[in-house]
Amino acid sequence: MITNHKLHHSAAGLLGSFNSRNNDIDRYWALGVLHTEALPHGNHVELDLLHGRAHPEAPACCSVARNYAAFLRRALAAHGCEPGALAAATLSLAFGLPPAPKPRWDTRFGDPYTCTLTLQAPDGRRVTLEHTGRCAPHEQASATRRADAVGALR
Repeated sequence: MITNHKLHHSAAGLLGSFNSRNNDIDRYWALGVLHTEALPHGNHVELDLLHGRAHPEAPACCSVARNYAAFLRRALAAHGCEPGALAAATLSLAFGLPPAPKPRWDTRFGDPYTCTLTLQAPDGRRVTLEHTGRCAPHEQASATRRADAVGALR
């Protein structure tokens, strides 16, 4: 059985990694790419991290679902837990939320988004963590890729 501490720790690590600028798809920020794929689907993405499935079933959404399902398995294994230690693991993204006032120091751009991660143990215990931020849809023509460790910084 997974302890509350391990449940919270796994959820916090996964959510932090997911919202990081280092979460990329082909060196483009994954959240911007997911935002673009979510536009025709009501600005929502739902990832099932136990089974590596996504809705919508767009290429980037499915790729991210598989990658973070593997991340979750590694996090559980690091705590000595089997994947069966969880009954559900979902990550929900809502893009294009109503604009919120920004403090003057806030230089982020894009529309507000919310990322909600829920991990549930088989006995019904549940951890839900939420992250809010700003994200613009990915635009291939104007986006820049993240520099890779091998190429640009020699």
